[in-house]
Amino acid sequence: MVEFVSGDFFEFDADIMINTVNCVGVMGAGVALAFKKRFPEMFDDYVEKCRSGVVRPGAPSVWIQKDIISKEIEIVNFPTKDHWKNPSEYYYIDDGLKWLSTYLDDKDGKVVTLPALGCGHGGLDWDRVRTMIINRLQDSPAHIYVFEPNDSVKAGHMKAESADYERLLSSVGAGVVKSISDEYPQNLRKYTKKDLYFYPKDKKNFRYDYSLICSSKPTRQEVEAVRRFIDFCFLEKRSVLLGGTVFEKKLAFEFSAKGLVCGCVLPSGIYESVKKVSFVRREGKPNLLSIGNPVVAFDKKEFMPSVFARIHLSRKAVFFASKLAWLAKFKSQFARLSLDAYYYASQDSSPEDVAAVSDIGAEKFDFEFQLQKLFLDLEHKD
Repeated sequence: MVEFVSGDFFEFDADIMINTVNCVGVMGAGVALAFKKRFPEMFDDYVEKCRSGVVRPGAPSVWIQKDIISKEIEIVNFPTKDHWKNPSEYYYIDDGLKWLSTYLDDKDGKVVTLPALGCGHGGLDWDRVRTMIINRLQDSPAHIYVFEPNDSVKAGHMKAESADYERLLSSVGAGVVKSISDEYPQNLRKYTKKDLYFYPKDKKNFRYDYSLICSSKPTRQEVEAVRRFIDFCFLEKRSVLLGGTVFEKKLAFEFSAKGLVCGCVLPSGIYESVKKVSFVRREGKPNLLSIGNPVVAFDKKEFMPSVFARIHLSRKAVFFASKLAWLAKFKSQFARLSLDAYYYASQDSSPEDVAAVSDIGAEKFDFEFQLQKLFLDLEHKD
């Protein structure tokens, strides 16, 4: 079914979102620009597909966001023009709608958001395109919300003021601590002046016992080591701060449900993550924190800042990742931290990895004597 609506395109809780694009890898205005800002990884995928000739009129491409916190979202990049300098073409719209109609045949009940195809910066007549949409999609088993042309044009102008973010996050139960506030973590201020976004807003837990730095795709040995360490934290009632990978989020949910104080520092996109977490019906959820843009899904540029933020919010940092040679690039930054750090030497670590983590002052530990010492040191400080 098709329903015509007006409003904020990105406020609808969609399963499938249609993005209007050209075929040369540029998203510079309107709804496409808004998608680029919110989904940087999608944009990278789209550029690569344009280079390889996959994206062309009548042949949209699909990118899927998969996240343990946020639900799976499909983004369909729908070409309405060949080159961004050229106007949109009606036959591009019709060919794309034929493709979309077939694509949605097995999407029964899915919520789809569709902008006014080619009618913003593309210059097409809305009444004509509206009729084309009805003719091609009215019998679709999906629930398709179609937005007016003016909504597509406005979508490119994202809210960027911190006051807007504060209101937006408050609406889903999250909070903001401004860097100038007395509540802002003192140790974090040594690293950044970015505002700190957090969930839930009634729990301002900004200091953890241990931050764990794991691989994005850990080996079986690393998974076992990390789980064993967190088990120990649970027994010793020590809080743990993890990152934003799928592996770490799963651990955070699992151990939060058991009663461990546990958090995840997300590179960006905390707004959408909070929306999903708030609907999870279970006792004990992880705290979420971020210094990255709250409305951008995942920004690779924010990954390293999120690691440093995590370390500054913890009393001790523990490195479990087997590949640690990258630490050498940040040796000077770690030198300014007065870092209390440890690393678990994996059999997959090279001499370069061990040298890099040792050079930042981290001590090696195993799960016998050194692990006991690591926890005893924290008890003495208490």
